[in-house]
Amino acid sequence: TLRERFPDETACRKFFESIFWKHGRYCPRCFHEKSYHLKGNSSRPGLYECAHCKHQFTVTSQTPMHSTKLPLWKWLQAMYLIVNSSKGVSSVYLGRYLGISQPAAWRMGHTIRQMMTQFKDLKIIKVKGHAGHPGNEKADFLATSAAAAAGAGLFVFL
Repeated sequence: TLRERFPDETACRKFFESIFWKHGRYCPRCFHEKSYHLKGNSSRPGLYECAHCKHQFTVTSQTPMHSTKLPLWKWLQAMYLIVNSSKGVSSVYLGRYLGISQPAAWRMGHTIRQMMTQFKDLKIIKVKGHAGHPGNEKADFLATSAAAAAGAGLFVFL
């Protein structure tokens, strides 16, 4: 399942970093490419500081996910449901599935649909699941590798 592939916030953050910063991390304020990873007890995970303007940012900075209190795995799960649904996902269902209120689910779904329009070059590929079959790990690796080689800006769901 998706939750098994991305079990915690760190895994989700690294995934979003690989999507949003495919060609390298950059400051969302001045677009400078050199930044430093801030570590320590006083900084949150995934926090960077621009070497040029000293602006602190994360992968969610200047995105709709930045000002939310919802964990990244809920955003990723919602994206998965919305992308893979042929008829759409109701906010009632999304809210129940994620364990959030219906109004929060409506805002999240609306935001995800808006974000999808901004990534015109993003190809979304769904690879049919094959859990329980021999060679599952190898098949996942081959499918992901082939999809990644197919083009720029790739969002692969297994």
